[in-house]
Amino acid sequence: KIHDRLFPLQNSTEITDSSGSAFCNTQRRMINFLKGYHFAPFADPVLCWRAYCSIPLVIILLLTLCLIDVYYLNPSTQQSTHEVDISQLRENVPLTLHRQRYNQDSIANLRCVAGSKDCIHIVIAATGIYLKPLLACMNSIIQHTHRDIHFHLLVSEGEARVLGNKFRHVLTNVPIEVVEFNSARVEPLIKIWKGGERHSNSLNHARLYLTELFPTLENIIYLDPDTIVVDEIGLLFDEFVNRKDQSKYFSAVISKQLNLHSSTYDFLVNCNDVEVRQKVTLPSSKYFNAGVFVTDLRRWRQDSITQELEKWLLLNTKRKLWNWGSQAPLTLVFYEKWDEIDPSWNERRMKFYDRQEFEKLAPIVRVYHFAGDDKPWKSNGKMLWHLWCKYYPIKNDLWFCRDGDYLNLMPSSPVDYGFVRQFWRRERL
Repeated sequence: KIHDRLFPLQNSTEITDSSGSAFCNTQRRMINFLKGYHFAPFADPVLCWRAYCSIPLVIILLLTLCLIDVYYLNPSTQQSTHEVDISQLRENVPLTLHRQRYNQDSIANLRCVAGSKDCIHIVIAATGIYLKPLLACMNSIIQHTHRDIHFHLLVSEGEARVLGNKFRHVLTNVPIEVVEFNSARVEPLIKIWKGGERHSNSLNHARLYLTELFPTLENIIYLDPDTIVVDEIGLLFDEFVNRKDQSKYFSAVISKQLNLHSSTYDFLVNCNDVEVRQKVTLPSSKYFNAGVFVTDLRRWRQDSITQELEKWLLLNTKRKLWNWGSQAPLTLVFYEKWDEIDPSWNERRMKFYDRQEFEKLAPIVRVYHFAGDDKPWKSNGKMLWHLWCKYYPIKNDLWFCRDGDYLNLMPSSPVDYGFVRQFWRRERL
């Protein structure tokens, strides 16, 4: 019916051109349509047939160009075509581009440098776009911790000074070390078999090089920047130091609490691969979420953990061992070497709860990890504003975190309104 409306039949009789070839009604409708829109080249049936024949050729040409772009011009696909020399990377590509320290005169820094056992070293990796959640994360730790803290931040190239200026004015009494990570060291080892561009973030792999980035650190806590801590983080540190099984030197929370099947190794990695099968003897065993963990970097150095991680990364460039990310190699290296801690230290299920369920959960949670699409520093995370905004130190930056009367709570951009954002999303889709 749509076709008949687009191409109305002006003459129902069969029409024959000068060469004697017959055209069906559909072809005649197309010609009449093109005539009506003054497509002169298509008004002639012979030229029209030539146009029909050229369409498949154009499609084939476009597909060929796409394939060339994907398989020859895309750096991520070039990795499988040549051998990556890890030894050359280690010798010629430094991991650290720039190192900047702040608040070195603080009492906490003097104690931490002196080797105080009460000092807690916390490592966080974050790009500039995560500045807001990073500040909230650090501030939440400071508010709930009564012990000395030393932050060690991993950032992308050129961001150390930019982020440092914010820390200097907001977090004035806490020692902070900012290290620019050289992504050129790990980019040749990153292979994305399945997933989008957001999964190829090289800074996400910086946590695989902690021993080289921080050669003097021993026990550390690692946090993703999209977390806030609502309890004394020293309890987590003490729990790790005093663990019963000292042979396991990596502590984390099991990957997914609500869907245990997707927390098994055979869900995360290719357990049919020969080398993976030799490492993971029980594919149904559970793996951890690497967004929050505690570990002993001295044992990393003794067991050459970083070198083993690079070995798995290199294997994944040759054949598919996992889809994307840096969590899979960590889980492979620490198979049967990690200790499970209470899930309250890495709560990631907020999107599954309504407001009442969330309030019931709140008293037992120690670390909130906003791993889903709804982020409390964005307009789509309104259910979490009351929880997150009290830790963000620069209230006026975000309209939904401002103090004062209702007039101060007006969005500064039309996109911040919910109905505008929903319409904008639909238009993008």
